[in-house]
Amino acid sequence: MESLALPWTVIIKNVPFVTIASILIIILGDTPLPKIIIVVLITFFPILANVTKGLKSADPVLLDRMQTLDSSQWEVFTKVRWPSALPYYIAAHEIAFTGSIIGAVVAEWLFARKGLGYLIVQSMSQYRADRVWGRNHSSQRARGRRLSSGQGDRKVSVPLAGPGPYLTKTRLGCLT
Repeated sequence: MESLALPWTVIIKNVPFVTIASILIIILGDTPLPKIIIVVLITFFPILANVTKGLKSADPVLLDRMQTLDSSQWEVFTKVRWPSALPYYIAAHEIAFTGSIIGAVVAEWLFARKGLGYLIVQSMSQYRADRVWGRNHSSQRARGRRLSSGQGDRKVSVPLAGPGPYLTKTRLGCLT
């Protein structure tokens, strides 16, 4: 099974996701489904690689004992292989979670016609750093995160656009 599936996963992984996303947009239209498929593809490969490594890392002594006890493949999987693969699976989810956020943002930026990603790309193309900062700030607020510098907030005067009025903002340090 592994020798059959592994080459195809390597081929799919090495095709740029922008290409896959463009094809999905053409086939499925401008719906959320292509974006979801891209996020699933991005998260699938780290999980697959780590779980495969975890399943292979099962203790050979336990596998030998299970074979001696004439256990079924399901029993070997549930009692030996899956418990040894579980830490790898959890670590894979930590990796895949970050990749899924990045993939969702990139998919939104590349293919959106409305929404926060579209507004950020539009502001960047117009060289409006104040709007980009404001939209990024509002997206952090929408996610419920408090923005602070970690060592007491400092106020910074930032020009809105060119010469003229200044806006006092809290300087970003780290997200907490």
